[in-house]
Amino acid sequence: MKKILVRAHTNIMVPHTIDEVLAKDLFGHNPGNWLFLYGVLRTIVDDDIQVAFTTGYSEDLNKDRIKRYNAEYDYLLLPLANVFKEDWVEKLKALTFLVKALTIPCIVIGMGLQAESEDGNFDFPFNQTAKNFIDAVLQKSKIIGIRGEYTAKYLEYLGYRRDIDFMIIGCPSMYSFGLNLPRISSPAKNPKRVLLNTNPTIQSESYNKWFLKFTNSLDDSGIDYYYLPQRLDELRLIQYGTPIAKHMWNKVPDYFPVSTKQPLYRHEVGINSVESWLTLNRTMDLTIGSRIHGCIISVLCGIPTLVLVKDTRMKELASFFGIPFLDISNIDETFDMLNYCETLDYSKIYNLHEQNFKNFIHFLDINQVPHIYQTNLYRTEIPYDRITQNKEIQIYYPITSRDPEEVQQTLLQYTDYLQDYSRRFEKDYRHKLLSLYTTTYQQSFSIKKWKAAATAAEQELSKPKQKKWLRTK
Repeated sequence: MKKILVRAHTNIMVPHTIDEVLAKDLFGHNPGNWLFLYGVLRTIVDDDIQVAFTTGYSEDLNKDRIKRYNAEYDYLLLPLANVFKEDWVEKLKALTFLVKALTIPCIVIGMGLQAESEDGNFDFPFNQTAKNFIDAVLQKSKIIGIRGEYTAKYLEYLGYRRDIDFMIIGCPSMYSFGLNLPRISSPAKNPKRVLLNTNPTIQSESYNKWFLKFTNSLDDSGIDYYYLPQRLDELRLIQYGTPIAKHMWNKVPDYFPVSTKQPLYRHEVGINSVESWLTLNRTMDLTIGSRIHGCIISVLCGIPTLVLVKDTRMKELASFFGIPFLDISNIDETFDMLNYCETLDYSKIYNLHEQNFKNFIHFLDINQVPHIYQTNLYRTEIPYDRITQNKEIQIYYPITSRDPEEVQQTLLQYTDYLQDYSRRFEKDYRHKLLSLYTTTYQQSFSIKKWKAAATAAEQELSKPKQKKWLRTK
């Protein structure tokens, strides 16, 4: 029985209700984090594999836990997204500490760069932190798996060698179904149901004007469309009607729902798991969006998809997998999106997928990570599905669309989760404070003893030495 420790915000193999997910932020601010974890778990989970989870952050680590990890587990897997960025420096330092402290193999799966380079100049303030992390991982693994060509150029800039220190594997989310990727047979023509996703902080006036005009045109044409947010505050707005924090209001366009009053709000929809996300997507005819995992999951469902790329991190993944994409700089309010989607060619996805998947499996084999495809690359019976088959599918819609009794029940459940989470957090916090106080007290007591001993030694040395007379007979 192999035991594998996986870095994740939560265990997605067990059921979680909507209220639990939102109260505890189980997806780490963005449900996209679940999707690449899902791809990894669906590839490695088997009857003879035991999996456990750690956030890998400093507050989740101590000497006893590190000692237990080393004693109990055979591997640490680190499925990562864009970790090379300024607001991830402290988290990357914590992961570096964890990797250095462990004696077991530590495998990085799918990390990327999120920072724009001008003319190939990758001189970022976080470079040394990135190097420290990479060096630590290379001490505990054969090779690192990264997202795409842009990240590859960054690592080469830092001095690492392609196909020796790192290899491009894309994002493990695209390998969720192995070689059995549902096929998009044709582009979307006259779609009846459209799923949208976007990043509300995109600073492009022309794109935001287009998005508003496009959603209005969908309303006018009678097309049934939905907007699936991927931020915690947006998802809480759907479920509870809690307005988004005011400091965000000036950072998002006017049409974006910051409360229940904006027209787009009534089209919002949320999910409680990857399985519910897949279920929702399978009912659609077309997906358009600037969230890469919100688009990848539609490809996994065989749904015509267009990625609206806003930076190099999105472009490198869409290019690697052959998913049709359009740069938002090419979009203005006159752009006919539905007509453009009728011209899309999806054949490149399937021309690339088999080789990409085999390359991913090769990466796992190099690092000697056990997986379910070791004897059959075309395997269709997936142990993960059998183990997690009792998970409830929950898809939720704006609180304003529900009857009063359901609203009351929803708010009561959420309050219970918040109170329970608050109590457990307070208990944990008090335990950590007590531990810190005990350690500080012990150290203070030791210092006092050392000072007393030093003072006694000084006093002894300062005493005048007595002459010793030799007796003579």
